[in-house]
Amino acid sequence: MIYYHIDRTCSIQIGNLDFSRKSTPPFGASFSHLSRHGYNYFAGQSDSNNSREWEFALEYIRATKYPNLPSRFQCLFATSSEKDFRQWLHYFFQYPSPFHMVKIESDSGYEFDASFFTGAKLSDFPFTLQSHPTSLGAMCEVADHYWAGEKTAKPFLEVLIPLPCKVVEIEKFFINFDKSITLIH
Repeated sequence: MIYYHIDRTCSIQIGNLDFSRKSTPPFGASFSHLSRHGYNYFAGQSDSNNSREWEFALEYIRATKYPNLPSRFQCLFATSSEKDFRQWLHYFFQYPSPFHMVKIESDSGYEFDASFFTGAKLSDFPFTLQSHPTSLGAMCEVADHYWAGEKTAKPFLEVLIPLPCKVVEIEKFFINFDKSITLIH
């Protein structure tokens, strides 16, 4: 199947895409290979922030309740349609910026609703977490709904592609000030 990935760094090339970083102890055997995303959140030196807390809650619930599913720290993120791809563009880009649309070929893709932790209103969730929405307990409950494959009223779909995978095509684009998109030849 073909999937669509946003390459915000314009660094991916056609061919086999493998793990971008090989971790070394003390990160453990469970994470002997990390995707760029995994390295940034799991092994990187980035400051703690809400995104990092979400990623750790998601990984904790995956490892304890859904070990058969791939780790977000070892996957490439994509969409299954160009429509969903464009939705993510508007999420990531607010300024003029170049990007690549990378077409990935893979037999393994796991689709989830990222709106659980990308700023959707709690009232959109199929449960109530009004009192402490950013507590670790609430994050773990949200992560459980995510990994269970549940959908919110307005899903924001992402596909996790386990690495390695195959890059089959790359198109170069630019997002303009008016949010229009220009193909670069």
